Amino acid sequence: MPLISPLLWQGLPFKHADGEMDFLGMHDHWHAALGKAAGGIPEFRLDNLKDMGEIHQRLHDELTQTLGIEPSPDFSLFDLNQSQGWTLFMQLHSIEHERLRAATGL
Repeated sequence: MPLISPLLWQGLPFKHADGEMDFLGMHDHWHAALGKAAGGIPEFRLDNLKDMGEIHQRLHDELTQTLGIEPSPDFSLFDLNQSQGWTLFMQLHSIEHERLRAATGL
């Protein structure tokens, strides 16, 4: 499956159920591709980031450590149940995935 630019995630509105489902599916594909490109980091299905923030953060930490780049921001600190937390998370998270994309050559 082709990967869309993670920068498009910045436009996902708060509490848009269909958009969130699309994002979660593409986000899973991104993590699978990044893990493979970084050297075999195991896949872990992230089907609810609101409840899986710490697991998601550990995946980002493992990616940056394996790639030897600066650590990711702590995404587990964002309250995804609040509009402002959601918006800031999507903006910063999409930029971080773009950085990981460049680091892996995807």
